[in-house]
Amino acid sequence: MDALPASPSAAPPTPQAGFALVEKRVVEFHPPALRMAMESAGVQLYGLPRLPVTGMALLPQEAAARFRLGTGAAATDHVIEGPRLVAMLIGYCIGAGVPLPNAASKTLRVHEAFVEVRFTVGYANAPLPSRAAPGRKPEAAAWRSRPGAGPGG
Repeated sequence: MDALPASPSAAPPTPQAGFALVEKRVVEFHPPALRMAMESAGVQLYGLPRLPVTGMALLPQEAAARFRLGTGAAATDHVIEGPRLVAMLIGYCIGAGVPLPNAASKTLRVHEAFVEVRFTVGYANAPLPSRAAPGRKPEAAAWRSRPGAGPGG
């Protein structure tokens, strides 16, 4: 079978050596989710005071986010970077019931307006389809059916 020509606007695929099948997923965290992640998973993971996030700055050059907790003289700034930021965001997703791949490599990208975590799972052999469970996993379908979940949510 001949390969179809790629769309002119499509980025060229990056080959994943040694894998028969590669699954990639990108999760974007915008300011409301970043605040919730810090106020829940962040304070638990890093022993920070349970105060509301009153300020936030994304630091793309440092692959980090700065959060201000509390107000007035009691306000404190905390910079969460790299693997610690990924751990906080994954902890938030687990607590919020957002399904994530279990065994995946993770890549963090901090942008001006949001943070993204890329998950990549490589399968050395293409898995055989299961006859017992065609379609989506029940837990993923249930999550996508929640109000506000999924595309256009």
